[in-house]
Amino acid sequence: MKTIVMTGGTNGIGLAAAEEIRRAPGVRLLVGARSKAPSKLKTLPFDLARLASVRSFAAAVEQWLDDTSIDGLVLNAGMQVRDINQRTEDGFEPTFAVNHLAHYLLLRLLSPKLAPGAVVVITTSNLHDPKTRADRQAPARPAPPPFA
Repeated sequence: MKTIVMTGGTNGIGLAAAEEIRRAPGVRLLVGARSKAPSKLKTLPFDLARLASVRSFAAAVEQWLDDTSIDGLVLNAGMQVRDINQRTEDGFEPTFAVNHLAHYLLLRLLSPKLAPGAVVVITTSNLHDPKTRADRQAPARPAPPPFA
């Protein structure tokens, strides 16, 4: 039996991928999610905007695994916040925290549970590519303070 752990599997292309993975014979899938998945996916609570939640999720995954290993880790969740003044409870800009820091921490925490030859898939977008601008506007920056 192959064991897959995934983030971002509750909507969009992530949900479609999770459904395909779940239907594969001999595979068990666990999805970390802020909310219940709209399907028969096994989910555990997980909020990528909170590093404490990343640590709790990793601990819950280890419990769920028992003595088995992770054969595939799919780090798919992502979001965009346009307000550069918004911060997570850890003090980070939310887009960077969710799309990068949280997945990095999760990978580090779960690395000891990866099976030999395990596959790690990290999906990304062109959201941060300054060449494409990804059909988005730059966040509004506050005006600099006047010089005295």
